[in-house]
Amino acid sequence: MKQTNNAIKFLMAQYRAIFQNAYFKGLATAAVVTMGLAAGQAQAAAITDLESGTPTWGDTQAAVNAAAGKNTWNADLTVNDKTNSITADASNASNLEGSGSLTIASKTGGAADLSLVASKALTVSIKQVDVTKGKLTLKQSADGAVNLSAQKITIGDGSSANNTATLTVGDNTKDATIATLGDAKSTIVLKKGGTLALDGKAADKSVVTGIFSGTGGDLKFTAAGGTVSAYGSLADVNLSVASDATANIILAADDDPTDGVAKDTLNISSGKIVLSSNNDSSSTSGGILAISGGHVNLGSEVELTTSGDNTKMSNISIGGGSVGAKLTVSKEQLSSYLEGTQASVTLAQSGTIALSNDAATQVDLSTLKFSSAAAAKTIDVGATAATIEGKNVLL
Repeated sequence: MKQTNNAIKFLMAQYRAIFQNAYFKGLATAAVVTMGLAAGQAQAAAITDLESGTPTWGDTQAAVNAAAGKNTWNADLTVNDKTNSITADASNASNLEGSGSLTIASKTGGAADLSLVASKALTVSIKQVDVTKGKLTLKQSADGAVNLSAQKITIGDGSSANNTATLTVGDNTKDATIATLGDAKSTIVLKKGGTLALDGKAADKSVVTGIFSGTGGDLKFTAAGGTVSAYGSLADVNLSVASDATANIILAADDDPTDGVAKDTLNISSGKIVLSSNNDSSSTSGGILAISGGHVNLGSEVELTTSGDNTKMSNISIGGGSVGAKLTVSKEQLSSYLEGTQASVTLAQSGTIALSNDAATQVDLSTLKFSSAAAAKTIDVGATAATIEGKNVLL
């Protein structure tokens, strides 16, 4: 009997060891599977990340596709590294909309880059966009436009000496559709450290609309340039137009002149406007600033000049559109710009140059050169209904 009991105890101990070992192995296997799933979930970004919470993209590259139709963006997304993209559905238009936000803020040593890419049309409408360090690019396709709007869009951190935040509107290889930043209610804040670049294959294929605000930063027109339909005020801004590019400014008539907001006016109180007249390997003209509608008001602290080797003619054009256009500028600013050997001004139909000089000081225009055709160092006044106005002018 004793031997039998000992045998039973031995067998029970073996069974316990077998089952216990199997149990722990099972737990270990489950843990490994769970950890593998968790790691996979952390690495694989998805369009559903945008539905809620505070997701961060940057540990690995995120390349996600939006579904056709409506997609929800209520999340506060941060992109802090890698080259990432959100692409529209390949067959039908995609909309991403909600109360969420987007922040581009590179972590130390990182290079945050996000592209919103149309396949078919891609429309993104959220509460806020902040590009403080990194790049955000809007890319249309041959088959679809891309539009990003938000209540507030901020470019730059307000302090960086070197521009480390860039928002680019347009793909300069596509001209069948349009890339648009903003809508009528979007406030676009350009700050020191930020660059807003309009990079269209044609000037009407890269569009910025809304309400400008801010101090500092660069407003660049590259490739063939772009169109600004945003009113408001900018200070200490560097506006540059590359050779072959056009900065087309067209502001609609103010629909309510009694509300105290001049919705037909873009004020640039200080900074620098530079039109390239450089002859690179393929350029056919210098940079063009075309005020096709509305009012551009330059403060006395704005420097108006050209850059490059002065072999391609740059041009400031006022008027010629379907609505009246006006440039408020001082005689000294015009003279400074026209010192460029290939600088020209065109006063087109329904265009007005309003001299900002004080009425107490007589403005002698005899030192400026006028003609009825475009020419270097000359103001072309050959169009009908073209006007120069001032308070105390000597011809």
